[in-house]
Amino acid sequence: MAILENILDGLGIDREIRPYPYRFSVFGRVGGWFEGIEGMESFSPEEVVLRLKKGKLRVSGRDLAVRKYGEKEIALGGEILSVTAEGR
Repeated sequence: MAILENILDGLGIDREIRPYPYRFSVFGRVGGWFEGIEGMESFSPEEVVLRLKKGKLRVSGRDLAVRKYGEKEIALGGEILSVTAEGR
């Protein structure tokens, strides 16, 4: 991965737009958008576990709900309190 990072640095490509295996955005207390997921391992109104190619994302919150579920992406509603990456 260091070689790719050096090439992208040399080309002047901003780190924020580089390809990553997954990314997410949390929108205040109304939910979040997650990309690069392989599936949903478990769901409850307090916790959602998302499968990644290598690892998992554990989303904890209150009144969580699936708003949109598509190929490699999911939108969650509710108050997201934490997102924890597990594995590689």
